[in-house]
Amino acid sequence: MRLVRLFLFSLALVGIFQLTAFATSNTGSELFPLPENLIPNVKFWIKVYSQYNQNQVILHDSYDMHIIYEVVNMDELFDDENVSDRRKWRKIREIKNEYRDILRNLARRNITKPESLNDRDRAVYELFGTKPDRQKFLKAANRIRAQSGLRDRFKQGLILSGRYMDHIQRTLQKYGLPLQLSVLPHVESSFNNKAYSKFGAAGLWQFTRSTGRMYLDINYTVDDRFHPDKATDAATRLLRDNYQILKTWPLALTAYNHGVNGMKRAVRRLGTRDIGVIAEKYRSRQFGFASRNFYAEFLAALHVVENYKKYFGDIVFEKPIRYLEIELPNYIKLSTLEKQLNISTDRIKEYNPSLRRSVLNSTRRLPKGFKLRIPYQEAFDFEQFYAQIPGAEKRNRQIESNWYRVRSGDNLRRIAARFNTSVEELLALNDDIVNSHRIYINQIIRLPGDENDVQKKKKGSKAVDTTKQLAEKAGKAADKDIKWYQVQRGDRLEHIADRFGLSLNEIMTINDISDKNRIYSGQLLKLKSEKPEKVKYAETVTKSSIPEMGETAVEKNMTHDVVFHTVEPVKTKNNWYTVLPGDDLKKIADRNAVSVDELIKINKLQDQQRISVGQTLIIPQTGASVKEPERKSAIARYQINEKPVNKDILASVSSDESNTTQKIEKKFDTDQTTFSIEDKIYVMPDETLGHFADWLEVPTQKLRELNGLSFHQEIHLGQRIKIAYTNVRKEEFEQRRMEYHRGVEEDFFSNYRVDGVLTHQLKNGENIWYLSNEVYEVPYWLLVKYNPNSNFNRLRKGDEIVVPLVTSISDS
Repeated sequence: MRLVRLFLFSLALVGIFQLTAFATSNTGSELFPLPENLIPNVKFWIKVYSQYNQNQVILHDSYDMHIIYEVVNMDELFDDENVSDRRKWRKIREIKNEYRDILRNLARRNITKPESLNDRDRAVYELFGTKPDRQKFLKAANRIRAQSGLRDRFKQGLILSGRYMDHIQRTLQKYGLPLQLSVLPHVESSFNNKAYSKFGAAGLWQFTRSTGRMYLDINYTVDDRFHPDKATDAATRLLRDNYQILKTWPLALTAYNHGVNGMKRAVRRLGTRDIGVIAEKYRSRQFGFASRNFYAEFLAALHVVENYKKYFGDIVFEKPIRYLEIELPNYIKLSTLEKQLNISTDRIKEYNPSLRRSVLNSTRRLPKGFKLRIPYQEAFDFEQFYAQIPGAEKRNRQIESNWYRVRSGDNLRRIAARFNTSVEELLALNDDIVNSHRIYINQIIRLPGDENDVQKKKKGSKAVDTTKQLAEKAGKAADKDIKWYQVQRGDRLEHIADRFGLSLNEIMTINDISDKNRIYSGQLLKLKSEKPEKVKYAETVTKSSIPEMGETAVEKNMTHDVVFHTVEPVKTKNNWYTVLPGDDLKKIADRNAVSVDELIKINKLQDQQRISVGQTLIIPQTGASVKEPERKSAIARYQINEKPVNKDILASVSSDESNTTQKIEKKFDTDQTTFSIEDKIYVMPDETLGHFADWLEVPTQKLRELNGLSFHQEIHLGQRIKIAYTNVRKEEFEQRRMEYHRGVEEDFFSNYRVDGVLTHQLKNGENIWYLSNEVYEVPYWLLVKYNPNSNFNRLRKGDEIVVPLVTSISDS
């Protein structure tokens, strides 16, 4: 029986007067005021940072922070048994549901005598005052939140802070900012410079890619978010810029989390710069729990740091690392320097955390001008050292990576043949491909670089078995008259049968299956072909990473993967069509000069109303040329259909599209040299207008003019925008774009792994943004990858979403 501890949250060590005073006592002015309504929030976070460890979970109300239902001790709950995080948090969800039921029950009852309630219900009842309103219980039932204690992590952060604090405070002084800001990394990363969040925030100061690119170099060679000194300089400039715009430190700090434009909107809507009023009254989809509490967390961290001995006793702080910094005159491989310096890769990485994997494994060179840090050595003579390096190792340019985005019908053998390489070499260059038969549409694959500079890591024993070998391993003879199929996640037996021209009964009989619903991922099925010709595109739906950028394909959430490399497509006179947003069978039929009945028949459609964006349809060729479809705007409509779509967003999109045409026509009448070749692309996850400007080597304002966007107007996921290849070729732009998305995935899977999935059934009012950010904390692109058949633009109540369960590699 677990011990339930219910209590009103009080701060025994610090009185309210003292708590209010500490925020201003050491500043000389009220730079960091504490509004009265934020006192419960600051108290809460002081307890989180100084009292409770990670094995203790606080169940509390996410708005009224003084309401604490229980502090669950995981060690007591599981009798000190070593259990997985997933099991722990499943139990926490069960306890949250218990309190949710209590609150809903209290809301239904007309309680006149609280003493008639059982002890647990009465304790919850009394948390809301002497005569709580029923509506309070109903609202609170949907606001129960779980927060792990961070005492052990905060203490470790104090120890680590000694390594960086001198430089941080010198940088703050350089820019004339308050020294109190030096505690912000306690809130962001606990001074862990290797920290990487599920949403891609990285380093000591937790810069996202979109914000970091404004101040730092972030590319496939270096990521300066992990460079503690450069990131500190960038964070200081960002805070300075926020303060110059917003005029107060509470707003400038909150903007560090929520964005300066978001805080400007909050000030404009509420007509105040009071952080207490904004935290209490401002409502926005993005202004969630983290943003509302960011300033309170900062004040709590500031208090704990200034009183650390009271909470942690004496602490031995780490000392700054001593190093030498050498500026490289040429592009050079790290493997070459390691030999000359007699230093391991791990040691180099420790001193140079901004170097990416491509440099560490020498598939790219260290950049010219890079300031490499090495362990301190007395009387180190760099010129003498560098002269000993063979001249052939010193280059004047970088190794350029070649990237390829997988298309429908591709397999590794075909890709290798197309680019004059081998499957083995592709596997060596792409260590994330663990099965040569499991590539998927939109997957970004690295191709061999120039000058034979790519190191080829032999995979030998890791070569993936063919389907035939898999069948033999399963104890089945490889019969020429029998094909084998490996079941993929999401497959249904009737769909597999239909795909290979079999009846459901036939495939069940061949494989001795008694229940059509009892197949599992990885299962090998026999397929008896009734026709001598080869199967037309033996495909299976698999996980997708990033929507396709092909010239005839819309950004979509559905992909296919060629499973058998021995299966070739039948030569036909048919064409293929990818379903676009707003399409139905009649529109597709009219556009391609065929009848609806022909489409239904050739594609074996059961329900003509159930086609989805990204679905591939066969279009029967009638002799006339098939027209290129006119693609419509693909802005993401996140909300479930029962709830209306944001009309402001849709209005802004439609007005943008109508105004853009007029503006561009006018611009080309007056200035024919401004833009050259135009293209239209769809905005993909984690992309900003600034990214496009960087890849195209044009000012951001040029793209705004091309698309009729105002200075503060943001682009949205799925939005179709115009670009122009003025300074770079289209191929260069696409290479840079692919490299960016490849880097996002590499970073994520270097820090996290997916060790399971669950299925979420959408409820009224839920959307993908909410599931991604608030419920499961997984990046949007990862949800896309695990839901290849789902159209996130047209979700409905009751739709099922597969959610990957993500575990931190360091925690595990």
